[in-house]
Amino acid sequence: MSVTVDRSKLEGSGVSGKLIITAFEVQDGVPVPIEDVAPVEVIVSAEAAELTIETPKPRAHIPSLIRSVLLMRNLRFQALPIPATRLEEVGGQFRIFEDNQAVESAESNQFLTSSERLRTNLLIMLDYSGSMQAAARRLEEDGQIANPGGGPLEDPLQFVYEQCLPSLILELPDNYRIALGVFNDRAANLEDKVRIIRETPDDPAFVKDKARIMGRLFSINVEDNGATELLPAITRGAEILLEEDETFLFPFDDADVRGIICVTDGRLTTPPGNVNETRDFLIDAFARVFAVGWGQNVAADPLIRLSGPTGGHFYSTRTEPTGTVDAFGTPIRKPLLSELIDWCETNPADPCDQSIAKDLQSQVVLSYTTLREETSVNLEGRITFNDPNDGPVDPRDPDSACLPDQGNITGDFARGNLNYSEIVGDIRLGQISLESSLIEGGEATTLVRLEYAPRNVRRFSFFIQNSGPGAADMEVSRVPLIEGGAIADWTQTQVGDVFTFETPDGAPLAYGDFGSLIEIRFTNITAPFVLLFDVLEPILTGDPNSKYFTHADSIPVDTTYARFGPNLDSFFEPAFPRPMILSSVAPSDADPLTFDFGTDTDVATLGVANIGGSHVETGVGLGWTISENLGNGLVTPSDFTGFVTSTLTPDTFTLIVDRSLNPGEYSNSLEFTYDFGSIDIEVPAQPIFITYEVLPPNLGVSPLLLDFGATTTELPLTVSNIGQSTMEWSLNSDLFPLWLSSRRNFDFVGPEVDETFNVLVNRQDVPPGAYEFTIVVSSVTTGQSFDVLVRMTVL
Repeated sequence: MSVTVDRSKLEGSGVSGKLIITAFEVQDGVPVPIEDVAPVEVIVSAEAAELTIETPKPRAHIPSLIRSVLLMRNLRFQALPIPATRLEEVGGQFRIFEDNQAVESAESNQFLTSSERLRTNLLIMLDYSGSMQAAARRLEEDGQIANPGGGPLEDPLQFVYEQCLPSLILELPDNYRIALGVFNDRAANLEDKVRIIRETPDDPAFVKDKARIMGRLFSINVEDNGATELLPAITRGAEILLEEDETFLFPFDDADVRGIICVTDGRLTTPPGNVNETRDFLIDAFARVFAVGWGQNVAADPLIRLSGPTGGHFYSTRTEPTGTVDAFGTPIRKPLLSELIDWCETNPADPCDQSIAKDLQSQVVLSYTTLREETSVNLEGRITFNDPNDGPVDPRDPDSACLPDQGNITGDFARGNLNYSEIVGDIRLGQISLESSLIEGGEATTLVRLEYAPRNVRRFSFFIQNSGPGAADMEVSRVPLIEGGAIADWTQTQVGDVFTFETPDGAPLAYGDFGSLIEIRFTNITAPFVLLFDVLEPILTGDPNSKYFTHADSIPVDTTYARFGPNLDSFFEPAFPRPMILSSVAPSDADPLTFDFGTDTDVATLGVANIGGSHVETGVGLGWTISENLGNGLVTPSDFTGFVTSTLTPDTFTLIVDRSLNPGEYSNSLEFTYDFGSIDIEVPAQPIFITYEVLPPNLGVSPLLLDFGATTTELPLTVSNIGQSTMEWSLNSDLFPLWLSSRRNFDFVGPEVDETFNVLVNRQDVPPGAYEFTIVVSSVTTGQSFDVLVRMTVL
């Protein structure tokens, strides 16, 4: 048995209490205390830290950048938002240690930025189990909720969620991509443990449009509640977040934050699973759990154990006594709707009010460049600073403090066993990604984002051009600071298709900095087009201090991204090369990538496209190899390797299916491996499956009449396999009369192959008259046969 504490409920710097452990037996399904077994009391005490730092496992990025998302909490466990004007100051107060040694600040760099710069995917998971429905029914019985139209509510739990969730959704940061899912034990398999709510199966799961998420919330229909499959559902939620970061993306090209907000009572009913195993999976997947415990009897322990280690948080809700007690004398309590609402919305009139959205808005990002290259490094961050949020809200009113002025407060965080050997790279290598929205109402937007800044970047110069006639108007602007802009205060000039941005005071970007750079807004679009992009400055030169940027050289601006599959609300081209497999045969499955050639496709053209970045001058690009994994000759690649830099022209190769095999269904695995050229990154091989069906052979014979007349001595006869596989055929040549012969009496023919040979007649020593014979052409393989009538006249 484990014991957990919820420090957010501490009303001072510490508290103590006791657990009373009582023995009981079950009689008629009811627990009854055993009177002759004395209860045992266990004293429990907890203290509040003056500064608590919640953080997930840090992200490591080539070259040598470590990035940690932090949420700092004060003595009362309230989130500490850091004003933008104080980020640099507070960031400088951190001391970073690797294996207990302080990072050399003179040769490295560290900085603090706001969370608006992050790419975040957030999954809101709602528990629709029977126990949650019972808690909602209790609210209806208690008069806390009521049907506006009168009569009982059809679905009280849905009504509760519709009362609470809209405020949370609307208050979430605008840079969040949000998905909505429901769970209980009524799913048939693991992949359905969380049912994602969307308009149609082809619509994206994660969207930034909050109106769409609100519409999905009000469209939820759960017919059968069932039990709480909490751990399988949480695991599946993490898998959904992993899957959203599409195949072939490298860390930091994927989402910086993967978050799960889960509203549940925490029951581990069916199946219970293992909390530690689920926790470890979440940590490895960088999936943070923000669990809201609400219901009649909340099992807080597993929710706390899943939230804290993943860098998330547990939000507990108070209950109210009903005036009755159970068999142990413990007061029976009831849930409160106001408690759930309180975490879902922020009171703008109360600066001390706390909420989930306020916590997420208060996150900051601590980044630093490491000098270490070991495979196992222990990271620790320590900070002592004066919290700008404590003390009186109103200087004229000392009682207006959310927390009395604490002076300097101290906190730390630590993560162990980090692999820094995988992120060693060229420190001159800058990275820029592109992201385009879909064309809607004749408008679209392309975002140019900095993923990593080398040292001393003071100037950017971009070539930006619409390659087609589709966009009538184009406006280029810097992304504001409040939206995560990294160069919001830089100057902007334009000469033709070249846009230049310069720091106004000569101060460079922070080494390792990131964030949105510019937004390219298109209006009056009349047709899809391709946007061409190039970084003209900074550019690699003969100077050893120069730097270079990997980036995509184009990005499509279209009404649909069908080429890249459904379920997309925008298309993202990362700074690093990114492969995309194209095919003249539509994929039948995306994971693993599978192409079904069916019964009639023999040859297909496959392509390998680089829909990510490159840098030709330094050999950064997409190197690829296709090889037969099984080596059984079912599929023959005509080419095996290539190197792609531009996003505009893919490499292509041909696959040929062998349909001469025995009838049946076949599957072959191709191994797809790729690299990033001069960037030394180990990427695991990816399988590509080819499936097809070989049909039985089918005999065909033509013509069915050979009339030699009085003078002809040879006529052609064609035997065909108009089916597939390989067919053996033969003639009844042992029954031929002496005047008849054939140049071919038996053979094997492959699929859709014609074999033509001559049948001969010999009139010598044959008395005058009319002659006939029936040649029987038979398929030994299928048992089919055709009669070919032969006629000859001898004068």
